[in-house]
Amino acid sequence: MVQQAGDSKDAAAYISREACGSSTGAVNGVKASCRDTIAPVSTLSKRSRFTRRGITLRGVSRDRGCGKNGAGQVAQVSLAISRRVGKRCQWLQPKGGFSKTRSCTRKTYVPAKGTARWTYKLKAKLRKGTYAVVPRAIDAVGNREKPVRGSRRAKHNHNRYLFKVR
Repeated sequence: MVQQAGDSKDAAAYISREACGSSTGAVNGVKASCRDTIAPVSTLSKRSRFTRRGITLRGVSRDRGCGKNGAGQVAQVSLAISRRVGKRCQWLQPKGGFSKTRSCTRKTYVPAKGTARWTYKLKAKLRKGTYAVVPRAIDAVGNREKPVRGSRRAKHNHNRYLFKVR
């Protein structure tokens, strides 16, 4: 593209369209034929375990999206894993240890391996107590799964799962 004097606004608009992918209808490399506003949904498998020797989590994330046959594409899955300490929490950090005790609303996410079918494994000595897992999937368009706030007593509440380590 040759830019002439006075074309700076047009050039900026062209560059921003190209950077955003809007000229081809693509976002994050995925071509969209309609506007996807539906966030993905994640569930943990019954084979997921918390033991004194570590964590093994498995799950599935699905995105309805608006692609072919209503199928979207999950781009990334991350997990917020906490240990309850009274009314506060310790959050698992990406390097493998737990944070200092702080508010349960200030989550820290660790990446899971995989997208539509994902796993997370951590070998570490875990203290006795109650642990909570909140998976969060992000689709190819950028829609994020919202964590559900629920009862602390419920074993699971949509995408919030509790485990006891004895």
